[in-house]
Amino acid sequence: MAIAGGGDTAVTEALYLSRICRKVYIIHRRDSFRAVEAEVNKLKSTSNIKPVMNAQITKLLGENKIEGIILTESGGPTHTLDLNAVFIAVGAVPNSKLFKGILDTDDQGYIITNDEMRTNVPCVFAAGDIRKKILRQVITAASDGSIAAHSAMIAIQES
Repeated sequence: MAIAGGGDTAVTEALYLSRICRKVYIIHRRDSFRAVEAEVNKLKSTSNIKPVMNAQITKLLGENKIEGIILTESGGPTHTLDLNAVFIAVGAVPNSKLFKGILDTDDQGYIITNDEMRTNVPCVFAAGDIRKKILRQVITAASDGSIAAHSAMIAIQES
């Protein structure tokens, strides 16, 4: 499988997927990763992760499913990689502008909550990828939603 990206999102996902995939290619268009150095060091020491630097995915191969990709190196040749999956992990920007100046956010704009999904404003909850957290996956977003709903029910009962 391959991951396109070179920031925190791509490196974190590559490390996670290396535990369940035989081979993980992480393809980055630059000559160095932009992710946190400690995570990049883990990535570089993981035997089944192969970084492919200064390259971009230029074509997806396969009819009804991914069977491979074509990579183009910066100023160089193209290569074909046979694989079964491709993840695009080029990061995310939280869509939290509506709440700027109302809810507490971190430097990137993610809403800060406690474990009950409560924000700094009473009876306002945040769940999913808009909130500050270490793992952004569908399952964690769904879990956040369940916790937020439960916390909101308790807040209604208390008021």
